[in-house]
Amino acid sequence: MSITATLSRYDIIEWLMWNDWNGVYGDGDSIREFGVKMTREEGLEIMPRQIKENRVIEP
Repeated sequence: MSITATLSRYDIIEWLMWNDWNGVYGDGDSIREFGVKMTREEGLEIMPRQIKENRVIEP
């Protein structure tokens, strides 16, 4: 079982908000910006992109 299988929608939103302070992930912000709440599945699609983009590769 992968770690993402155990994460709730709330856990995913919390991580995304921690990782990207300027992002729109919370329910209120998401509804104001896009008219809908972010789903768990959408959050799971965003997480790997953020991890990859923020990865530090040392020489």
